[in-house]
Amino acid sequence: MTDEILKIIGPRLKEAVNFSNSNIANKQEQRT
Repeated sequence: MTDEILKIIGPRLKEAVNFSNSNIANKQEQRT
């Protein structure tokens, strides 16, 4: 059951992390 949840949430979690990281990078670029 846990493995199934991880398979579903895993990719979305990676996308969320990548999205937040890109947003932080964009904000830092705008400040400069």
